[in-house]
Amino acid sequence: MLAREMTRKEAMAVRASVAEVDHALALFGLRAILASEATSRFEQELASWLLGRILEGDPSGEIESLGDRASATLALAALKAFVPASKHVGQVGEKIERRAVLTAMIPCETQFGLTYVQKLLTADGESIVWFSKAGDHGLENICEWFSIKGTVKAHKEYHGRPETALTRCKVTSV
Repeated sequence: MLAREMTRKEAMAVRASVAEVDHALALFGLRAILASEATSRFEQELASWLLGRILEGDPSGEIESLGDRASATLALAALKAFVPASKHVGQVGEKIERRAVLTAMIPCETQFGLTYVQKLLTADGESIVWFSKAGDHGLENICEWFSIKGTVKAHKEYHGRPETALTRCKVTSV
């Protein structure tokens, strides 16, 4: 009987420790988003709002209503805050393959019809952009990792961050 009570006490202590670690990691991640120049103003405002609710103890229960889109946005913002500075990938005309997370899929109406801007980020902080008529991967695939093969079309900058534009891509789930 005593051994069973110890097991329950240990389990409760472990749960409490895990909750404390989760809380500390959430605060650390949100503060990193706020301090990072790589995150957008929207991401910083969302992180600021959530940090305030956490520190206040969420008296009105608003954190529960945060939703999957906001959670995904914060997860990507934390990734951007912690990855190293971006650099260009490969040489123009070179075929490359990278494993990357889909960070945005933006539909754009052009003179050629509907085009999708698909933005990806590698674990090394490389920013990849691909313009495609095929919207194979929808918003539900944001935060998913893919293997992308393509030809380097151009090296660009977007908001001061290097981006590599790819063309003729093949994307597969990993």
